[in-house]
Amino acid sequence: EPGTFKDRYILHQDPHQLIEGMAIAALAVGAKVAYIYIREEFPQAATICEMAIWEAHQKGFLGRNILGKEGFDLEIYVHRGAGAYICGEETGLIESLEGTPIVNNVESLCHVVHILRMGGAEYAKLGTPNNTGTRILCVSGDVQKPGYYEIQVGTLTMGEVINDLCGGLKPG
Repeated sequence: EPGTFKDRYILHQDPHQLIEGMAIAALAVGAKVAYIYIREEFPQAATICEMAIWEAHQKGFLGRNILGKEGFDLEIYVHRGAGAYICGEETGLIESLEGTPIVNNVESLCHVVHILRMGGAEYAKLGTPNNTGTRILCVSGDVQKPGYYEIQVGTLTMGEVINDLCGGLKPG
């Protein structure tokens, strides 16, 4: 599934950003339990997330009365799924979890943190009018500099991404 590359990068590099985004989203909708669904093929990401959840508990960012706010309770669990392309689609993921009707992806939940820090109006200035924010692109294959790139929405064409960010195609 193309999205797992970018999500795995976020989980490996900054799982606390995801946990913070999940906590904010949970507070907004009144959820008390949340799951990080990780395909069984990515055991390192699961281990990293489990450690980050433990660390968040130690700092009072998860559990009961988060940050002293009465009734703001949240437990996050890592769910290791069998993994299948269909689990990249929300209804397939829900079937796999046998659970909750609220599903968001790693990238979307991480945006929540930045929107709150910057403010909605300031965040909306990123990108182009009616197409705001940032998106994560993972470029692999026959390019000079494959990798993980975060760009403002609508500001670059795919040609510019390949030529300017990725150094163009490999010769041959």
